[in-house]
Amino acid sequence: MATEIHANSDLPKSLNSDRKQETKAKEVVLARYGVKAERIRAPRLQGFYSRTRIVTLASGVDVVVQFRVVRLDVKYVEKRSLGNFDIT
Repeated sequence: MATEIHANSDLPKSLNSDRKQETKAKEVVLARYGVKAERIRAPRLQGFYSRTRIVTLASGVDVVVQFRVVRLDVKYVEKRSLGNFDIT
C-alpha cells in the first residue's frame, strides 16, 4: 500500500472514492459525538499523507476527520500543539 496519497485509488477499497470518505466521516462523527453531520466538505487542498473531510455539526462546530494510510505520529503533534517546537 502507498505511504503517500496522490489519488483516492491509493486508499483502501473502503475509502477509495469521495462518496465513501464522506459516508465514513459521517459515521465516525456520529459514533464519536452522537450527532449527525449537517454538512460535509473537503478542504481546498489535500495533503499527501491523508484525505481530509470537514464535517459541520448542527451547532456550527467543524470537526476534522482524516483518513490515513500510515499511523499519525501523535508525539510530534502533541509537542507542536503545546508550543514545544524542538522536535529533536
